[in-house]
Amino acid sequence: MLDPFLAWWGRQLRALVPAGMAGGLASGPWLIASLDGTGSLGLALRRRGIERSLGPAPAGPALREAVRRAGRAPLLLRLPPGLLLEREVVLPLSAERDAAAALRFEIDRITPFAAEEVHWSWETVRRDPARGRLVLRLLLVPRGLLADILGRLREAGARPALLEAEGAEGGRRRIALAGARLAPWQRRTLRLATLACAALACAALAAPFLRQSRAAAEVEARIAALQPQAAAADALRQRLDEMAAGGDLARLAHSDFGDALGLLAAVTAVLPDDTFLTDLALKERQVTLRGQSADAARLIAALSVNPAFRNPSFAAPVTRAAEGGPDVFAIQAEAVP
Repeated sequence: MLDPFLAWWGRQLRALVPAGMAGGLASGPWLIASLDGTGSLGLALRRRGIERSLGPAPAGPALREAVRRAGRAPLLLRLPPGLLLEREVVLPLSAERDAAAALRFEIDRITPFAAEEVHWSWETVRRDPARGRLVLRLLLVPRGLLADILGRLREAGARPALLEAEGAEGGRRRIALAGARLAPWQRRTLRLATLACAALACAALAAPFLRQSRAAAEVEARIAALQPQAAAADALRQRLDEMAAGGDLARLAHSDFGDALGLLAAVTAVLPDDTFLTDLALKERQVTLRGQSADAARLIAALSVNPAFRNPSFAAPVTRAAEGGPDVFAIQAEAVP
């Protein structure tokens, strides 16, 4: 994320020194000299985006006086069609950081001119990250064609700063002239732009940390809001665990010692109406039944066919309570799980 931003920042600063003056045409004062195909010059003064014609450029002292009346504003020289040469140049995307140095080397190779023989600049046409290519538009004007005109203007006290011409596909193309000095308002603009770019760089570096801090704060706030619900869920889970553990203990006790209530229900279902118990004992699945019955012998048969009991037998001899009374019995059996 940082490399693309720094590349953009470098392009903005490069555009401001001194080609950035072209962006100030709308507000700052500019002396505009328009060159036609015959070599004649027309002068105009531009202030706050309004251009006022000063008529044809005079010669000698009159030209100096015209420049003085313009307040020594920087000069923009407008070129007639045919003087500006354009060519697209394809460079590796890695060359974007120092495109000017790469183009200075390419000028000697792709044009009949050396870099020192032309006024030149460049514009970014497109970036192709997928193919790793950078397409630039190289702008050239041979120095020899403008040497006399620029010399005349400099002798008159003008400060040639920019060349302007219409591009082959329309639109204005501008080339900053080497050695052009910035006007005071332009230096102030440059300083402000530099400070703005520095502030943007700091913001770009700090933004990820600020977003991370804000996201962490939001997560902590959500955790704090959910703490009561989490505590209630933990308490409920603990109670469920305790209940499950109690149920396991009960099932284990029933498995080891038998179910007393179930055994009592089974005994009640098995015993006939003329039989009653005086004692019922359950110990480690061993059941002991004591009581009286009209016919104690049939109790063994009744207990044998019931699936809740296994191996029923008399634990003691059957006796009779009195003459013609009920049988007194003691029966042992094993409770089936």
